[in-house]
Amino acid sequence: MGRTFKRVFYVIIVLGLAAAGLAYAFRPQPVPADFATVDRGALTVTVDDTGRTRVRDVYRVSAPVAGRLLRIEARVGDAAMAGETVLATIEPSDPTFLDRRTRSQARAEVKAAEESATATVRMRRHQLEMARAMLITPSQKNGKAGGQCCVDVRAPVSGRVLRLIQESEGVIAAGTPLLEIGDPSDLEIVVDLLSSDAVKVREGAAVMIEGWGGEAVLKGTVRRIEPYGFTKISALGIEEQRVNAIIDFAEPRQKWNSLGHGFRVETRIVVWQGENVLKLPLSALFRQGEDWAVFALVAGKARLRTLTIGRSNQSEAELKDGLAEGDRVVLHPSDRIADGVALVARPAG
Repeated sequence: MGRTFKRVFYVIIVLGLAAAGLAYAFRPQPVPADFATVDRGALTVTVDDTGRTRVRDVYRVSAPVAGRLLRIEARVGDAAMAGETVLATIEPSDPTFLDRRTRSQARAEVKAAEESATATVRMRRHQLEMARAMLITPSQKNGKAGGQCCVDVRAPVSGRVLRLIQESEGVIAAGTPLLEIGDPSDLEIVVDLLSSDAVKVREGAAVMIEGWGGEAVLKGTVRRIEPYGFTKISALGIEEQRVNAIIDFAEPRQKWNSLGHGFRVETRIVVWQGENVLKLPLSALFRQGEDWAVFALVAGKARLRTLTIGRSNQSEAELKDGLAEGDRVVLHPSDRIADGVALVARPAG
């Protein structure tokens, strides 16, 4: 009897230990998570968008007269001096071809002028020359005799050639655009903002210029918000109302000397700044119905907290209510985290 009791006792102990081991093995494990601390500091809210550089004053040079444009030898980037550099040359164009009817009429007029030349010599000689001019063909290479050979088109301002519009030789009309010229050292930036963002921007606002190819962040200033908007189709095919913001560089030319006309830049226009702002990372926030919420770390467990959020930028948000300075919150909460779940800090690296 005693031996049987001992066996039963040992069996009970073994089963108990096994049950405890299983309970321990299958107990809920703390969920690894990353944490951040609610703190105070500076917060800058910006409107971010892509812009492009442009020469402040671009001059489009057009043909002053009709004629035959000789091939333009200037190249993009060539320097030009106002009133001195010849950008293009225009020759008188050949007369148009005559059809059979017009040619017969012209010959008849020549003969009539020749038969009556003795009667009114002065008048008829002039009429004779006019009639003969009607018979000039392209192969006779102009009526240039006694007239100006060509017209030189000179640079209206000093600068560099920015774009060739009409490069090859050909017959052109008066007013035909030939090329564009400007001063690439006098640049500005134009950014087409969403109209809903443009209303937040004020003239004189500070601008941070990034993504232009250099390592430094350049400084700029908003000079003007243009007073009219325009419709632009986004890459997703959505119609957007846009407004141009014009930005001046606030840095010496030497710092952005490598920029030219039509270069792409990333701009961040400051619309609000605060110094002693209670804030938390934007990556900790998520929507809980109509409210913003976070998971706070309280006694090693996740606790759901709804918050009142103020201004925000791309990385941080102003905290109005719901947490205090020094509280810790979960970053990028996964679907494994819920109210009351045990948490543990994720190992570094």
